[in-house]
Amino acid sequence: MNDNEINFKDIDKFDHFVLKKDMNSDINNSTSLINKTLIIELASYIINPPANFDLHKNWNHNIKPTDRFMLCEVIQDIGKMVKIRGVGYDINFDTPLEQLWEGWVPKKSITIIKEI
Repeated sequence: MNDNEINFKDIDKFDHFVLKKDMNSDINNSTSLINKTLIIELASYIINPPANFDLHKNWNHNIKPTDRFMLCEVIQDIGKMVKIRGVGYDINFDTPLEQLWEGWVPKKSITIIKEI
């Protein structure tokens, strides 16, 4: 079995599972994503940045997102970075949360879960 296959016998061992879309082609062509509503997963280093990681200081007025999953839209694209606006998303209950965040993130830090 390769990394892209699911062993359905093991699914009951997890609270939930997410089938992630390979977003390399979509996000690198993000003009097609501008103004579309997405459920995304942010890389852990965006939510919990390591020491001396200055993305949020330099790009986001030192404000970082608080939620790993977000219901958002891509509102701007400049090369390797995209600006997103959205709210946190509870993936277990399929429910948007109240915390609003808008900011810049590297394209490589985003995984598209679903396009709405």
